Amino acid sequence: MNFYPFHIGDFSSHTRHLSLMEDLAYRRMLDLYYTSESPLPADPNQIARLIAMRDHVGDVEAVLSDFFILADEGHTHPRCDREIAIYKAKAERAVSANKSRWSKDKPSKPMTSDAVSDQISDATSDMTSDLISESDQIATNTNTNTNTNTNTNTNSQTNTGETAAIVPTPKPASIGTLKPDIVDQQTWDDWLQLRKNKKAPVTKTVVQGAIIEAGKAGMSLNDFFAEWCTRGSQGLKAEWLVNTGKGQKPQGGTINGVGVSAVGMQNYATMQAFLAKKAAKTVDMEGQ
Repeated sequence: MNFYPFHIGDFSSHTRHLSLMEDLAYRRMLDLYYTSESPLPADPNQIARLIAMRDHVGDVEAVLSDFFILADEGHTHPRCDREIAIYKAKAERAVSANKSRWSKDKPSKPMTSDAVSDQISDATSDMTSDLISESDQIATNTNTNTNTNTNTNTNSQTNTGETAAIVPTPKPASIGTLKPDIVDQQTWDDWLQLRKNKKAPVTKTVVQGAIIEAGKAGMSLNDFFAEWCTRGSQGLKAEWLVNTGKGQKPQGGTINGVGVSAVGMQNYATMQAFLAKKAAKTVDMEGQ
C-alpha cells in the first residue's frame, strides 16, 4: 500500500503517553506494516533494524507491548489488518471491473458461413415483404386519388350547371358611394366611425334621412353631420337642434310632405343629383 488513512485525532489521543522516540518508532512501524501488507517480525531487534532504529530496541519493545499482538505469523495490528483488507477488496473489485470491460470490447467470434447465409436470407425476406407492402399502399393511394378526382370533377360539373341557372342578385351600394360631395372627407370618416361604434348601419335610406333632417333644421349637410359626431348619438333629429337654438324653422319648401328650409332644399337637390349620377354610373358598369 502506498497510502493509508491517518486519523490525527485518534492517533494523538492514543499516543499522548509515548516519548519522542517511541512516537517516532510507532510511526515507522505503521509505515512498514502497510508497505509490506503483513505483520511485523516477531523479533524486536529485526524490527528496529528494518525501521533504522537499531539503538532504540527498547522503544520498539514498548510500542509493541502497547499496540501490537504477538501471533504465530508475527506482531499483528488489528486496525492495520482491517485497513489492508478493505484496500485489497477494492483492488479486487477494480480488477474484476476492468476484466469485464475488456471482455465487452473484444470483437465477437467470426460468423460461420451458415450464419451469414441465414442473415442474408432473413434480410431478403424482410425487404420483399416491405416492397409488397409499399406496392399495396401505392395501389390503394392511386385508387383513392382517382376516386377523389372523379368525384371532384363530377361535383364541379354539377355545380357549374347549377351556377349557370342562378341569376346573380345585385349587391348593395358600398359605403364609399353614399358619401355626398358636399360633406368633407374628415366629417364623413368621423360619422362612419360613430356609426361603427354604435353598431348602426350605413345605408342610402339613412343618408337620405339625414339630408331631410338637415333641411328641416336649416343646416348645411356638412354642419349637420359634424353636429351629429359632436353629440355622439345614434341618431339626430332636426327638432332637437331647433329646440336648442342650433337649427332654423323650415321656410323653404317640403320634401315628402315635410317642411324644410331653403338650405335643406338645396341639400336635398344636391343629394338627389349625386345619387342619380352614381346610379347611372352603376348601370353603365353592369352593361359592360
